[in-house]
Amino acid sequence: MSFLKKMLSSVGIGAATVDTEIDHVEAIPGEAITGTIYIKGGHSTQKINKIDLELFCNYFVEVTHTDDNDEPYTEVVERQHRLASYHLEDSFEIHEDEEKELSFSIPLPENAPISISKTICWLETNLDIPIALDPTDRDTIEVIPNTLQQGLLEAMNTLGFQLNEAECEGSDKRQFGDLPFVQEFEFKPISGEFIGRVKEVELVMKPEADRLVLYMEIDRKARGLQGFFAEALDMDETNLKLIIEEDHCEQLPDLIANVIQQHC
Repeated sequence: MSFLKKMLSSVGIGAATVDTEIDHVEAIPGEAITGTIYIKGGHSTQKINKIDLELFCNYFVEVTHTDDNDEPYTEVVERQHRLASYHLEDSFEIHEDEEKELSFSIPLPENAPISISKTICWLETNLDIPIALDPTDRDTIEVIPNTLQQGLLEAMNTLGFQLNEAECEGSDKRQFGDLPFVQEFEFKPISGEFIGRVKEVELVMKPEADRLVLYMEIDRKARGLQGFFAEALDMDETNLKLIIEEDHCEQLPDLIANVIQQHC
């Protein structure tokens, strides 16, 4: 192998490449993600220090800045969070044009946010190559709701609520877990008994083993003079915490309806 090819490989030109194929791009939190990593050697033999798989998701935070006139303004900034990291293989050599395959199976974390609206989860495959630019492959994962999450979303629809917005928002509220964000689901009534009584319901779902911890914020409609003052003073919201278990699935619409009725 010529010195020129070795030198180019050391800076990432003609170096080894990586491509990851996921068996099923849809996954439920807690399930396994399986697939195959394909590595192809470049123009010269190279040492691969290790192979890592990393799961990421995005979220959004509000950042306050000051303009040239010292006036504050807020900007929404997108950030990324590493949900999990997996080390697959120790160092090995891959020769010129050699092809190597590596199968993998890794768990999707229970706290992975559902892929909805602007929320994205993805898997990054990283080859650690000395000196050279490390090859990376990125593949999107479609995170779908588990049974309890899906049941809750369907219950809200049954009660006449429509999903208005869903977003992962930066938060330091530690009751939601160790993540730097919470995924909030905002529902507005479009039919049924809660029109005129509720402006919106916001939900945060936190999966825990075989149950779901649900944080609910009910924003009531202002009714009469007393309701007007409550709304003006921002006192028209009720924050609740519920524990939903597997045997609650069939009763979820009635359960949620009773909770809302008691606080609106």
